Amino acid sequence: MGFKLRSTIDLSKIRGGFGTTTIAVGYPSGDVHPRYMKPMSDLAELVSVGDANHPARPHLEEGIEAGNREIRAAIKKHGWSLFKKANPDAIGEVAVEAVRQYVFSGALEPNAPSTIARKGFDQPLVEEGDLLSSLTYRIKKGKG
Repeated sequence: MGFKLRSTIDLSKIRGGFGTTTIAVGYPSGDVHPRYMKPMSDLAELVSVGDANHPARPHLEEGIEAGNREIRAAIKKHGWSLFKKANPDAIGEVAVEAVRQYVFSGALEPNAPSTIARKGFDQPLVEEGDLLSSLTYRIKKGKG
């Protein structure tokens, strides 16, 4: 099961024993939203690029960028050293949390008044929590 919409962190450019490891943060193409009956990755793509009725809210890249300091700290902490092996899972978890925090930070364009009235609150990309709950990471390890 792959990702249709994702943002990546290439650890091969960072010293610390990761080789050619890449972390992809995104939405699995197999997860289906229970109400809309569409893959989460399709819904995430819609909200990221927008359409005639919805503004673009590209949250993956911006969330990774906003969490750059925390992600770099995790890379430093969980990279390989003489005393430990590299732990890219810990970095993936920090990256996913960075995207979630970005969504809740208020940086995204606000919802339309009609959407706020229907939902009862103004939090873009959040209604029942299904989309953000589906957000995850995958690790691709290469040689090196």
